[in-house]
Amino acid sequence: AALPGWVGVGAPATAGALASSRRLAEQAAHIGSQEDRRVARIEDFDGMSLLLAPGGDVGAEVLVRRLVHPLLRVERDRRIPLVESLREFLDHNGSWGEASAALGVHRHTLRARMDAVERVLGRSLDSSYLRLELSLALRAHSLASDSS
Repeated sequence: AALPGWVGVGAPATAGALASSRRLAEQAAHIGSQEDRRVARIEDFDGMSLLLAPGGDVGAEVLVRRLVHPLLRVERDRRIPLVESLREFLDHNGSWGEASAALGVHRHTLRARMDAVERVLGRSLDSSYLRLELSLALRAHSLASDSS
């Protein structure tokens, strides 16, 4: 799979598993583009390959259910784009300036949204482990949304 200028390589697959391998390749290309890797193989990203490989769906579903679904409920109720804001915040390594610029909002708006994320989840975004879990959950949610 490829994004303009980026190539992702999925897992070896039988004919019946080509769609899954393609999704993995797309994910590798996306991550590779963020890390300035022109060619990225899914196995280069151990966490993603473990989470998204065949048989990893259960772990992905648990992360999405526990971390993304509560945020989506608050989004619907309050009409605050928490998931998109969180994704930008994480994709920009917690840089308030870069993430707020990417979203087109003021830094204080982004801070208020991340405070809301912390309240909903009952956990601090200062935790590198939570950030890892959230990154994996958001990627898995994105892949599930793309395939539906």
